[in-house]
Amino acid sequence: MMNRNLSIDASVFLSALFQKEINSSCSRKFLQKIKELGFFVSIPLLTPMEVLQSYYRFTKNSKRSDGILEQFVEWNMQKRIGFVSIEASFFLQFTAHHRLFNLKTSDTIVAVNAYHQKTTLITWDKKLIQECKNKIPVMTPKQFLTQMHV
Repeated sequence: MMNRNLSIDASVFLSALFQKEINSSCSRKFLQKIKELGFFVSIPLLTPMEVLQSYYRFTKNSKRSDGILEQFVEWNMQKRIGFVSIEASFFLQFTAHHRLFNLKTSDTIVAVNAYHQKTTLITWDKKLIQECKNKIPVMTPKQFLTQMHV
């Protein structure tokens, strides 16, 4: 049985937001399903920042960006998502494990969080999957849904 705790990369949230993106429908279905099934998500605080900035940068829609922030906050208040602060304690974890992953800094932060939290990392990022696959459980939203028989 799969661990009920997940880490999710910004690529999944962003593809859910951009409906013309090829994986958008699957990402939205995945996010809905993990809420229905009661999975807990642990993400570095960097992830919602990346989602908000990327969405705003491409759309210039500040009202919708604020709505995305509200969704993250609501999910947090429902105790369905935990934000991992990047401060001294995380920095110690990062320095202990960053060499496991040959990735850009933001992706390494996501990978180290999943490694330390012992969660399955969900992402569309092929490089992240390739680099993490022998170190932590990692899969796409589509693979997750298949594994859950959805």
